[in-house]
Amino acid sequence: MTREIHKKLSKEYFDLVLSGQKTYEFRVADFECEPGDALILEEYEYENDDESSPNRHPTGRAIRKIVGHVGKTKDFAWANRPDIRADADQYGYQIISLIEQDDLWEVSVKAIIFNAERTKALLPLYSDGVYSMVGGHVDHGETFDAALRREIKEETGVDFTGEITEMGISKQEWTKRTGREIHKIVLFYSLTIPENTPLIVEEKGADKVSTASLDWLPVDDILAGKFNIFADYRAAIQKALEKDAA
Repeated sequence: MTREIHKKLSKEYFDLVLSGQKTYEFRVADFECEPGDALILEEYEYENDDESSPNRHPTGRAIRKIVGHVGKTKDFAWANRPDIRADADQYGYQIISLIEQDDLWEVSVKAIIFNAERTKALLPLYSDGVYSMVGGHVDHGETFDAALRREIKEETGVDFTGEITEMGISKQEWTKRTGREIHKIVLFYSLTIPENTPLIVEEKGADKVSTASLDWLPVDDILAGKFNIFADYRAAIQKALEKDAA
């Protein structure tokens, strides 16, 4: 029977797994694990970023992976050969991650959130002074719609159940992460929520650019360039309004 196994994973390794750069897990073989099992890797951070600290706390992020080949060192007869043991004592072992040579793809969804009159847009202001847009990566097994609703909940506290409109516009770019080129695609959707809806600013780890506030900004001022917002996001808002008028 397929099992679901939960394991803790430090942030530095979590990001490598998330990016596709790390495709293995090096674990003490004190639990049963076989091909086909589901391995849930839950991100944990050390207290005060001190890896020597015994105290870790969950960040709320998790990745679900399916177990492939499982190799256990106790099953490796060659590892007990005197010449191998001597080399291992001198050099240690190295674990090699095998990844496809093909380019990695990353899909994100972004929400253009208007008020009822569509005169204002809700944008998160990052702590570095730049306005962004609510949204994020599509997790494995998620639909675009489900991913966007999850991101809205995580970043604003709003459990949105209303209509989401696909804008038919996207942004494509090449970016580098952990030494690999990523083909990133961003899909834009629009929706409406009342301007007086209670909002909760998402808390992020200390190593990330955090959200300082969630602000309702006049659309005319956004399009006029009065706020420091990514140009692609400003263009997406413009196109969403043009689609309304069509």
